[in-house]
Amino acid sequence: MTKKTTLGLALMLILIIPTTSLSAYAITPDAPQDGKQYTIKGIVSNQYAALIKKWTSAYSGIYPGVKTKYNLVAPSNVAYQYSKKSVSFGVTDAPLVSTQFKATPQPVVIPVAIEAVAIVYNIPEFHQSGLKLTGPVLADIYLGKIIFWDDSKIQELNSGVKLPHGRITPIHRADPAGTTYTLTNYLSNASSDWNTLVGKGTSVKWVAGPQPAQNGELWVVRAIANSPYSISYLDLSTAASNKLNSAAIQNADKTSFVIASLEGATASAASSNLPESIGDWSKVSIVNAPGNDSYPIVTLVSVLTYQDLNKISADQGTAKVLIHQIYWEITDGQKFLGSLKLAPLPDQIVELDKRDLSQINFKGTQLFAYDGFVVQPLE
Repeated sequence: MTKKTTLGLALMLILIIPTTSLSAYAITPDAPQDGKQYTIKGIVSNQYAALIKKWTSAYSGIYPGVKTKYNLVAPSNVAYQYSKKSVSFGVTDAPLVSTQFKATPQPVVIPVAIEAVAIVYNIPEFHQSGLKLTGPVLADIYLGKIIFWDDSKIQELNSGVKLPHGRITPIHRADPAGTTYTLTNYLSNASSDWNTLVGKGTSVKWVAGPQPAQNGELWVVRAIANSPYSISYLDLSTAASNKLNSAAIQNADKTSFVIASLEGATASAASSNLPESIGDWSKVSIVNAPGNDSYPIVTLVSVLTYQDLNKISADQGTAKVLIHQIYWEITDGQKFLGSLKLAPLPDQIVELDKRDLSQINFKGTQLFAYDGFVVQPLE
């Protein structure tokens, strides 16, 4: 039975089971015990410093006995340290490559948020958001095939707009970045030329030149502001906070052009089919998902952990706290995402996360049981 079928049956059961019966079993994983001290160690992609700080601060405010320690590193280092089992969890938007999944016993991937990557530009004669671009056109800009803003391929998408004959300056990150992975993953999906010549990764070999390369988001912002006729990519939070103009990207259905937004990111995730959390996620992607309102350049922000927490956790109590903390992040913790310009999970992914969390164990002992949409108390 497929996951989609299982969820459908669970929904039917919810409609049948009386409310009083359902509420008797709808419990969360065990919360941290009062008076006890727990330490959870993790590794976090530096792009999500604000997210992990907000979440751990709010969680420890509710459960003061829990201390979460984490290091901020580049996305590639998250994958490396996680695969070496040196931490209890990792947070990243760039999936492990297949060899890292194979080297990690029973990896578990739990999506916790969605991030949109905005395509930003500085065109003095078009000082507003909404310039229409497609995936193949964007790929050709970064491949050096489209050189001027008034190229016929861009002009045809923007009828009624007089674009300048300004030479396009494509700007990209020089350091490994999750936004680079998201963009190149999208371009690989949208353009066969890009997939063949460049591919995807947190760092890639950019083929067009010269292209200004920048270390870090703030340097990209500065380069865009100081470079007329430039184009680049940034996470939605950075693009919005710096009031940069964003392109409207054609959706996968070719029915509309969508500007990066929280709603568009959630819509994209809602129309994507995700596999079981335990296993190789190196090819899992939500870019270019179907749907009229789906923004196509998006990625999942995920917590990486292990099916058997005995491999990295000192005791069963600490393992239960880790499960509870992740459960809190995908439920109560979702309310903190909006202020960080990260999109919340759609309901169906939250439910899949809960079921997948129930598959995590400690020395073979299940830490909490989840059947369909109902969390069952353990004996």
